Amino acid sequence: LLSLAYDSSLGIVQLLLTAPRLFFAFPNDDVMVILRRVAILQCCLGSSLHYSSVVRWKTRSCEYRVPPLLILVAYFLLPWTTLCGFLLLVRPGDHKVGSVTMDLLVLAAFAALRVGLFGRYGRPRMPRAPQPWWMRLVDAAVLGSIMLFLELGLLRNAWIERRKNWKY
Repeated sequence: LLSLAYDSSLGIVQLLLTAPRLFFAFPNDDVMVILRRVAILQCCLGSSLHYSSVVRWKTRSCEYRVPPLLILVAYFLLPWTTLCGFLLLVRPGDHKVGSVTMDLLVLAAFAALRVGLFGRYGRPRMPRAPQPWWMRLVDAAVLGSIMLFLELGLLRNAWIERRKNWKY
C-alpha cells in the first residue's frame, strides 16, 4: 500500500499545483513544466512496474491485497490525469525547458529510492526464484527505453506545442 502511495505521490502533488495555475499566473512556470514531466514519468514508471509484475509472475509478494479501486486510481487514472494536466498547460517552447538527461536521472533516482524503500514488497507479484543480475539489467533497460520514448515522443514533442487551439 505504501508503494502505491509512493508511485502516485508526485502525480498528486502535480495535480494539486495545476488547479490554481488554471486561474492564476505564477512567476516561474518553467519549474512547473519540469515537475509535470517528471510526475508523468514517475506515474508511468509505477504503472509499468505494476503491470509487468502482474503479467509475468503469479506468486504474490505479501498476503495483503490492495483494494482494486486504489490500484485503478493509482495506476490508471492518475497517469491519465497527469497527462491531461500536462497537455492542458503546455506552452510553445516547453520542450526546450530542462534536459532529457536530467529528467531521466531524476526518474532513475525515484526508481532506486522505490527499490530501496520497499524491496520485494514494492511489486504486487514476484518471481518464484530470484532473478539473475543480467535479467534485472534487461528489465531496467526495457523500462528505461519506455520512459525515454515517452519523454522524447510525447513530452518533448514540439509538434504538440505548435498546434493552435488544439485543446478546445
